Amino acid sequence: SINNDVKIQSLSISNGVAYIDLSQELQDTNTGLCAGQFINAQIKETLLQFPTVNSVVTSINGDINFVQP
Repeated sequence: SINNDVKIQSLSISNGVAYIDLSQELQDTNTGLCAGQFINAQIKETLLQFPTVNSVVTSINGDINFVQP
């Protein structure tokens, strides 16, 4: 349910934590808290499939407060 216009601006993994920064288009299509939580869960579960990832920090343009954990 992530808009095709959303771009990954950066992705890094450090000490088991994946940091992914996405473009503003993600927030533009996020119309409510439930949608934001669902999208965040999709991103988290996708990245947790990799053995080097234990947790995920998602941001939009560097802002990690765009959705509730």
